[in-house]
Order: sequence, then C-alpha cells, then structure tokens
Amino acid sequence: MSKSDIKFTITPENALPVVDNMLDTLQRGLKAGPVLVTLGRPTRNNEQNAKVHAMFSDISKQVKWHGQKFTGEVWKRLCVASYLRERNESPMLVPSLDGRGVDIIYQKTSKMSKKVMAELIEWVACFGAESGVVWSERAKEMFDNV
Repeated sequence: MSKSDIKFTITPENALPVVDNMLDTLQRGLKAGPVLVTLGRPTRNNEQNAKVHAMFSDISKQVKWHGQKFTGEVWKRLCVASYLRERNESPMLVPSLDGRGVDIIYQKTSKMSKKVMAELIEWVACFGAESGVVWSERAKEMFDNV
C-alpha cells in the first residue's frame, strides 16, 4: 500500500457513516483521475504474526523431524504446507528453476486473513502439543494477546 492509498474498514456497526465517507473521498479523488477500488478482508495482525513466529522458534529448538533440526523459517514452511493440505488447499509442488529438485509454493502468512491465521495458530499449537513442545514465556504471553 502506498502513502496515497486510503483504507476503510467497514463493520455492520459503522457501515453507513463509513460508506458516506468513502463516497465523499472517492468523489474528491476522481477529480485527479481514475481511482482503483479493491474489496478484501483484513489480513493477519501483528500480534498473530508475533505469536506464530514465537511458536515456530519454540518448535525449532525442541523438535527434530526425521532426525533433523530445522530453523523457525523451515518449520513455518512445513506447518503452513501441512495446514493447507488439511484445508484441501495443497501447496503447489513445482520443478525447481535450476532443475535440481522440487520447490513448494504456498500461501504467504502475510496474506492470510485474521480468521485463517487464527486457524493456523491453532493448528501449530496442536502440532506442538503432539510433539511435546514446552512453550516459552514469549509464546505463552502471545496466547493471551491474540
């Protein structure tokens, strides 16, 4: 989003005044030329992001997968891919550009809605519990904030 972009969050409680404000803003903006209007759902928030990254950090320190330890970033990729498969939204497996393997293309967490991110966090919490992860104070703090 650029500095000139304007976002409006519409809820059932504020719909009429916000839409009135949007129309006023749109009419002023059209004086300078065409305006692009996009509708969408709010994406995950900073608290959700901090929580899930704390969880991936804890997993990376405590869990071995097939005898290997992985970084939090690798665990993030593994967990997102598994979570998406459970939702029947499988990540794509494509031959690598250099021809030496296969790459996994999956949904970025920064583009996930708040609801989907909350489901992912719950999935990671279940995986951690099944894997015997003892959550750090940082991760536990985040449980109360999200």
